[in-house]
Amino acid sequence: MLVAASAGVNGFFSSLAPAFLRDDLGVSNFAVIGVGVGALLAQIVMPAALLRRDIGTALPAVG
Repeated sequence: MLVAASAGVNGFFSSLAPAFLRDDLGVSNFAVIGVGVGALLAQIVMPAALLRRDIGTALPAVG
């Protein structure tokens, strides 16, 4: 149940983040927008064993 809820929230945020960055924050560079969304998705794709402590704390801050 918790996994489904977190996947739903993550998908919702991933769909709204580019529009928020472009419209509300005025970021017009698509590479910057892609890095922001990519950092969020990298948290899911990377296995937990590969995340060291410094990377594991940096990705949520960037995302």
